[in-house]
Amino acid sequence: MTAKEYLNQIRLLDRKIDQRIQEAEELRQIAYGLRSPDISGDHVQTSPAGDSVGNAVSKYLDMEAEIDAMVDRLVNLKHKIIGEIHELKDPRLVELLYLRYVKFMRLEEIACTMKKADGGAYNYEYIRRLHGKSLKEFSKCHSKVTFACDTV
Repeated sequence: MTAKEYLNQIRLLDRKIDQRIQEAEELRQIAYGLRSPDISGDHVQTSPAGDSVGNAVSKYLDMEAEIDAMVDRLVNLKHKIIGEIHELKDPRLVELLYLRYVKFMRLEEIACTMKKADGGAYNYEYIRRLHGKSLKEFSKCHSKVTFACDTV
């Protein structure tokens, strides 16, 4: 796993949580009768359907517990990766990696956000090159650590 892939684990887990939250919202609406399931077409009941509302509520609660566990993993992963970013010596690299991989900012946004010592903004090309350098420095700083996926 490259340093970039390793750092992008935060974004990946964040997106997975967002998708689970959307799933949970749909289940909640079904469970609490806010939205009916699609019943288009003729269905013949061959056996008694159990407690469908109870099943939906149970599935919703299970999904909520899963989301809570994922959020806990995200918080721990962020804390770990932020700590690893902070081990870099150059404050520009720390800021760039933090903005890119923790705050999910695009390089164009970072170029406008980061300030030079004189208060001026960096240009996009400089930030793009600095980003490459920051990934190399991150890899060097953490060369003893294999960037194993934390089962995101």
